[in-house]
Amino acid sequence: MRPFFASCPKHVELLLKEELLSLGAQNVHEKRAGVSFEGELAIVYKALLWSRLANHILQPISEFDSVDWVSYYDGIHAMDWPSIFNLDMTFAISVDSIRSELNHKQYAAQVAKDAVVDCFREKLGKRPDVDASGPNIALHILIKEKTVTVSLNLSGESLHRRGYRLGHGAAPLKENLAAAILLRANWPSIAKNNGPLVDPMCGSGTFLIEGALMAANIAPGLLREHFAVKNLQAFDAPLWQSVVREAEQARTLGMAKCPKIIGFDGDSHMIHQALDNIDRAGLGACIHVEKRDLTLCSAPKVAHGLVIVNPPYGERLGEVASLQFTYQHLGEMVKREFAGWQLSVLSANNALSRYLRLAPDKMYKFFNGALACDLLNCSVRSLDAQQAVQRHSVEKTAYVPTPVVLSDSAHMFKNKLLKNLKHLQKWAKREHVEHYRVYDADLPEYALAIDVYADHYLHVQEYAAPKTIDPQKAKTRLLEAVKCLPEIFNIRPAHIFVKTRQIQKGKDQYQSVVQAAGQQKQFFEITEGPANLLVNFSDYLDTGLFLDTRLVRQWLYTQAKGKMVLNLFCYTGTATVYAALGGATKTMSVDLSNTYLAWAKRNMALNGLSFKHHEFIQADCAYWLANSRDKFDVILLDPPSFSNSKKTANVLDIERDHVELIHLAMQRLTKQGVCLFVTNKHKFKLASEALTEFAIINVTERTLPEDFKRYGQMHQAFEIRHG
Repeated sequence: MRPFFASCPKHVELLLKEELLSLGAQNVHEKRAGVSFEGELAIVYKALLWSRLANHILQPISEFDSVDWVSYYDGIHAMDWPSIFNLDMTFAISVDSIRSELNHKQYAAQVAKDAVVDCFREKLGKRPDVDASGPNIALHILIKEKTVTVSLNLSGESLHRRGYRLGHGAAPLKENLAAAILLRANWPSIAKNNGPLVDPMCGSGTFLIEGALMAANIAPGLLREHFAVKNLQAFDAPLWQSVVREAEQARTLGMAKCPKIIGFDGDSHMIHQALDNIDRAGLGACIHVEKRDLTLCSAPKVAHGLVIVNPPYGERLGEVASLQFTYQHLGEMVKREFAGWQLSVLSANNALSRYLRLAPDKMYKFFNGALACDLLNCSVRSLDAQQAVQRHSVEKTAYVPTPVVLSDSAHMFKNKLLKNLKHLQKWAKREHVEHYRVYDADLPEYALAIDVYADHYLHVQEYAAPKTIDPQKAKTRLLEAVKCLPEIFNIRPAHIFVKTRQIQKGKDQYQSVVQAAGQQKQFFEITEGPANLLVNFSDYLDTGLFLDTRLVRQWLYTQAKGKMVLNLFCYTGTATVYAALGGATKTMSVDLSNTYLAWAKRNMALNGLSFKHHEFIQADCAYWLANSRDKFDVILLDPPSFSNSKKTANVLDIERDHVELIHLAMQRLTKQGVCLFVTNKHKFKLASEALTEFAIINVTERTLPEDFKRYGQMHQAFEIRHG
């Protein structure tokens, strides 16, 4: 029986202890970041081939006391190094020092190297070479207080490097940590019962490959070419080969028993990396991966299985404000598609984990590099079951509006609104439109724009009354109109948001007249067509979604597949979301406002879209166009009518500046591409005579939706191509 030590990541010690016991090790004891054990050579060879959790396996070969550098050198020099490895082998030395005066690790490694080299010279007349990057022989020295332990590192390179992964994602997960997480997620038991494994954000495929190696009973060391133990004088080649043959037989039997293992990722580059890694691991028959955004993930038609995922943490890889919607969407997708399964999520951000809206059954601590992480194991209930509870709660407290007494003119307003609503509700249901304009100053006395959102919220904007109208009378009419809205729409007053469009002093962009109490700084998630989008009813003049350009977004969705798309004056990025969902290979969104760009990123994250191929740039659009060299197949140019932002010295007047903007945009358009120019400028007239080199088609009628057509040209739209 010989003593050994297996090192491992923190919080993996107990799992490693159980693994070594299963391999036949004896006198196994947990230590800090490792496990000590005893065994014959065959047990150590098995551990090198079969350990899914260890980093290195060390064999102590000498221990002595040392109080200074002289005694330290003498103790190492006294060892018979030529009997341990031969002269043709390169070597390297690593040192750890704990509570010792010999605490300069680099110097300790240099002194030890000198001692080994001097021993060889004195006995053989020659010395071996040092190779710090890829040595044949790896030595480890532990200086603990006054005791020095010299060990052979039998693994050499860390055992987590199986040999299948050359490329990895932006936040790589080490293979042995992935294996430990799978064990804590109870994957071996699920796999034994033929339950599938799904990773909806699989990256380079580490969870998938480690899961397949476990399920198929494949020794991870079979994939490695190099073990330092093979270069030792005492290496028993026949014994090693017998252990390898046994592992190869187990692999042949296990491959036939592997359950379904599926990975999705929204980044095609990562999918290619995963496929390469799977191919190197020889697991192409066991694992299926495909490019698919989080929004489109689906489950195999079985009752149970494991969903495992390592989403971004909000450290370097993304903003927490954006990632909360990724976590929320992940939780909703799992509840919708994987009811009855187990979800295991590794997260280093507790604030983000709460957005999963799933209570963990168990939690385990891990370290991913230096980051402390929690593994959350959750039983997944169906989204329908949770929604049924919520619907039942809503039904029990249904809102019953109180009829109000109205003036004659207010009755006219109410009747007009009811007439509009009757027509538009039929149209909206037929066309699957959930958010639409139901009234826009149809009666001059009530100069309001009223938008309905999902039959639950009203966004009401009052056009500022002319100076000829008594302000008190205007206010009375507004309040009277708002008073009858809960009854007409059967909506709670707290869900009605009213603003007045008028110039304000100071920094105010609008005056809030009636506003849902306590709702400030709150975003609401809505669905429009294929997209999930965020709107804010209370904090900005507009909600973040222009309803009159609904068909513009749909146009972009149909144009985007396989194209490079540029969204200028991108606002909250709703059009970019449509382009990405429509299959754009790359999008670039430019806006001067950091607030809107952050909002745009949150909209992208809400739809489970990767930022890998979708770039957001804070810049003055005209300046950016003048300095860019990128080319795009589709460009959306939807500028404001007027802008004098303090962030730029330029003042934008679209009537004056549209010719220059169009010329700049067309320089960035590919030869066969199309630019859609959209403007909300009232009575705008396109300067066609200054744009004769382009083919221009007025597509305003095609881009105005039904709920805006009766109000004239809410916007104008022009398709522009190279002539």
